[in-house]
Amino acid sequence: MQDNGLETNVSTSLPHSKVGIAAFAASLLGILVFCIGFAIAFSIGFSGRGVVDQSSSNFQIATVIMCGSLAINIVAMGLGIGSLFQAQQKKTFGIVGLVLSVIILCVYGILTVIGLTMA
Repeated sequence: MQDNGLETNVSTSLPHSKVGIAAFAASLLGILVFCIGFAIAFSIGFSGRGVVDQSSSNFQIATVIMCGSLAINIVAMGLGIGSLFQAQQKKTFGIVGLVLSVIILCVYGILTVIGLTMA
């Protein structure tokens, strides 16, 4: 084999970014918490009473869960952005975590616009 000055050692690979793995895990947790909060809010909205009582404990629980999911996804987005700037590490989990958190934040935005137009 000719030595053209380039290192072609395939056996050494870059490690995955720990911040990227944390971003991916946080975005999955954010999606899970979002789905739980959305399911609670959905069941309150379609419980057959007609009007949603905003002072009920179930509504307040759904609100706290959804706000928690929003906070988790913002943290996941920050971790995903931070993982992109780490040198000598794979960025796969960071990119996936960033994309998932941005998608959920866009869903939040769409649901907020829908809620404001229906109010």
